[in-house]
Amino acid sequence: MNFVEEITQGNIIWLEPTQLHFHPGDSIKTKVLWGSAMQKMVPGNPENLTAHVNGPDGKVINAEILDSDSKILVQHKAGRSGLYHLVVENDAGVYDGKYYYQWARLPVPVGHHICDKGIITGQGLEIVPNEFMQYHPGDTFNLQVLLNGNILPGAEVKITYHLYDEPVYPYSQKTNEKGQVDFTFNAKGHWLFLVNYEEKVDNEEYNSVCYSCTYVMPGVI
Repeated sequence: MNFVEEITQGNIIWLEPTQLHFHPGDSIKTKVLWGSAMQKMVPGNPENLTAHVNGPDGKVINAEILDSDSKILVQHKAGRSGLYHLVVENDAGVYDGKYYYQWARLPVPVGHHICDKGIITGQGLEIVPNEFMQYHPGDTFNLQVLLNGNILPGAEVKITYHLYDEPVYPYSQKTNEKGQVDFTFNAKGHWLFLVNYEEKVDNEEYNSVCYSCTYVMPGVI
């Protein structure tokens, strides 16, 4: 089974932090992981991955993909304190008449006690939190799903966390008419939210584009 074919079996990319917060001037490294429902496998092909960061000042920062010892990391510099939005894209290519494209997103706080809003870039499939803060079990998390800036009502959001040891998503919710979901955390850990979306196209090489996006809210304590 090749890499793109594995996507059709439910494999995704997602991001997990190497630590829960950083300081201005740090070199930030983030883990890029591959598998299903946060059950890790050998990483996918790093040649297909690109990365960038939306900084707290609104500027886009380049990020470097590092591949060594069967691990993939993303590295970028931290500037001033604030919330950085890391995005990794996987342009996986065509398989069986469908084009596969994946996004993985992670908030990266630089400094202490960071609270901020999510950002809508209007680029690709996005899971956007209403607010980033320190969450605890019992807190409710609000997110919105968009494709190229347009809300996606009725989209299925699959949910799991990294301490859940079954290869399935224990929770699933549909977005409302505003493309939103409210979810109450009930355990500690890094929580993953996944959306898949297929769009029909008129193309000689493929007849649809299959998007997936993951968003990890790290460090629910």
